[in-house]
Amino acid sequence: MLSQVAICDFEPRQTKARFEAYLSKWHNLPMLHLPQILNQHGLFQRLNGLKKESHKFGDLKEAILNHGTDAILRMERIRHLNAVVLKEFELFADQAVLKGEKRVVFAAQSMGALLGEISPLFSTLRVLQNRVLALTSAWESVQLPKSMNDFSKKADKYSVSRDVKDAIASYWERSGKHVKFYRDIDQHDFNRAELTSRYFIDLLPEPRVLAELPDYQSVLRPSEFSYANQINAFEFLDDACFELHKLIEEIAELYGAEEVPHSDSVRMDQLGDLIPWRSRTLAIMYEQSLETTENGRQMNLSAIRIDQNTEGKLVLQKMLLDGKQLEAAKKLYGVQ
Repeated sequence: MLSQVAICDFEPRQTKARFEAYLSKWHNLPMLHLPQILNQHGLFQRLNGLKKESHKFGDLKEAILNHGTDAILRMERIRHLNAVVLKEFELFADQAVLKGEKRVVFAAQSMGALLGEISPLFSTLRVLQNRVLALTSAWESVQLPKSMNDFSKKADKYSVSRDVKDAIASYWERSGKHVKFYRDIDQHDFNRAELTSRYFIDLLPEPRVLAELPDYQSVLRPSEFSYANQINAFEFLDDACFELHKLIEEIAELYGAEEVPHSDSVRMDQLGDLIPWRSRTLAIMYEQSLETTENGRQMNLSAIRIDQNTEGKLVLQKMLLDGKQLEAAKKLYGVQ
């Protein structure tokens, strides 16, 4: 069942370039960055408000938002799995001899899944660090190193605004270089598994999941790793996500950006040549939200179909579910 919403105003043309120029209005940001989640937590609002008439700049913002969303979702999974691990441990804790003990090894599938989030999240954060430099380079029209580590070694060499340079330097010292340190252990020291080899339930003062990271070293020397600071990978990653988001928003603010909520859109230029025009569906925008209330689990589903007609116009149509499809959706999302 379909009900038409709008026909977009585009007069037929015979050139691919003109049609692609029109489609660029739809370029914006893809749904991959999940606007609802970002808006709910007030994330990357200033970055979203940073505007520059350049496809390259738009692509760069898009990449930051996508990697940023990946980091956020991984932290959500870490929090969920962390809670699962503790609940599973508590099922049998009263049968263990733990009086006076500080920690105990706990091996479970949930712990394995939790540890599995560490490596990809460090990689994502490292990519985001370097995207910050690319953003600065594109905004200030200055050539910069691809690595924030390389930039930080000789920051005064580059013609970047002083406030932005100071923001990056401050971030690098308090968080950024530590992220690089752990990512390098994970990516380059292939004979060790130091990021996931020490996992426990810390018992005092209250039980908590601990994946212990080596203490930071200014120069990576695996043979001299120590664990005196008892650095918890999950707590570290949570702080690292916060600090990097803070840097990105600070730089966007220094460039004059206002906070702008994220909105749904769909990237059309990935479809390539849309000529010859014909009646067809180009894209479907789908969104779902689930909420648990006193009346049970509720779902809210919406979908919009973007069609092309024989005149080259884009037609937006709201998509509705029939009874059979609605029941299938309820089953999919566990709604009674």
